[in-house]
Amino acid sequence: MTAAARLQTPHAHALKVRRMDFEFPDDIPEFWYGNDPFRTLLLATLSAGFPEGERFFIDSVRHFRDRITDPVLQKAISAFIGQEAHHSKEHDVLNTLMKRRGYNLGRIERSVTIGTQMFRDRLSPERQLAHTAAVEHFTALMAEGFMLDEDILGEMDPRLAQLWAWHAVEETEHKAVAFDVFKQVSGDEWIRLSQMALSSAMFVGYTSYDFWRLMRDAGYGRDLTLWLKGMDYFWGRTIRTWIKQENGKRFRSFKVEATLSGTVTDCLRILLDVPRYDKWYWEVLESRLVRKLSATDYHIYLKHRAPHGVTNRDVPGILRFTPQSAENPTLVVQVRAEPDLMPTVKGFVRMEAQDMVLRLTPISPFSLHLVAEGYVDPGGRAPGWAINFVQRSAPYSTTLGLKRMLEQREGGLPRERLPFPIREYGE
Repeated sequence: MTAAARLQTPHAHALKVRRMDFEFPDDIPEFWYGNDPFRTLLLATLSAGFPEGERFFIDSVRHFRDRITDPVLQKAISAFIGQEAHHSKEHDVLNTLMKRRGYNLGRIERSVTIGTQMFRDRLSPERQLAHTAAVEHFTALMAEGFMLDEDILGEMDPRLAQLWAWHAVEETEHKAVAFDVFKQVSGDEWIRLSQMALSSAMFVGYTSYDFWRLMRDAGYGRDLTLWLKGMDYFWGRTIRTWIKQENGKRFRSFKVEATLSGTVTDCLRILLDVPRYDKWYWEVLESRLVRKLSATDYHIYLKHRAPHGVTNRDVPGILRFTPQSAENPTLVVQVRAEPDLMPTVKGFVRMEAQDMVLRLTPISPFSLHLVAEGYVDPGGRAPGWAINFVQRSAPYSTTLGLKRMLEQREGGLPRERLPFPIREYGE
């Protein structure tokens, strides 16, 4: 390995240590991820291994710290250690909740402790660091999945979603730190690649085994339907979301496409039933129809629950419908924030924008196609991790809530009270 290769320019690092203090009370549902044992226990399996695993990662990177001369990488190492230490602490809180409920996470914790001690005793410091770089690669991939796939955060109990969102943001921030340290102090590709292969097999194998034992102990080991449903959950979804940065805008905008079971009539009934938005709309604390301006225009007011440690938000706005026509079967729904329409409320930060356009098109007698595009500016100040969490989770979660309302035929104004006619499929 040449000195030039070892001294290659490392990745740019932008890490921030966020000190959280989560509490998980007993009123959290037992199956806090989609009311599903499969999903909940899979994440509990991962969480059980994090505290001891994070401590091993810290030690493997810290071992080489005095050999790093790059001040940028030195700063990144300090932040890496801080982030991983807080991850260990906060996942201990979640693990304690699960153990209180009778789940044997202690068995997984002991297994991980034995494994990391074996690595310390039998692997060279370079291989220990290569193992850390490999597992950090896995966790970064999972983290990006959490932030890019809104199923995961949108269907969790919000208190647990905040933990996983925070962890995911920081995993993506420090994903290359151990790799860059390895490149600077060793750079031996045989060590890195062979350890990557070994770590991959161990990570998948031990995680699968520990997960199966948790499921077996909970009585779900032979529930084939639950297993198939759980494995299928991560494929074949009917809701797709995107986010993008647009010129001149402070935050990223979003787009959602979905196929929903229901009719345009049913969807309109739900959208007009403003006081019940808390049943399906993203983290709504209060929703109010202030005034009906016309058959198609409505003055509404919403209060939103913000992520942990962030001030709640509120927003007045206009809800506007553009009815279908014989030439155009699409019902267009516009939501536009009007921050100055009402006085500010103590204890809430007024949102600058909550602007969306929804297009609802019937595609069969029993289904419709939804396309939603929008932009949200929370107003005031908010940490980056919270903004990422909301940007990636809120569009999916809201669409999922609407989907469930349609499927359950829950609520909505009576059809006879609809303010304008609707054209369904074929009409």
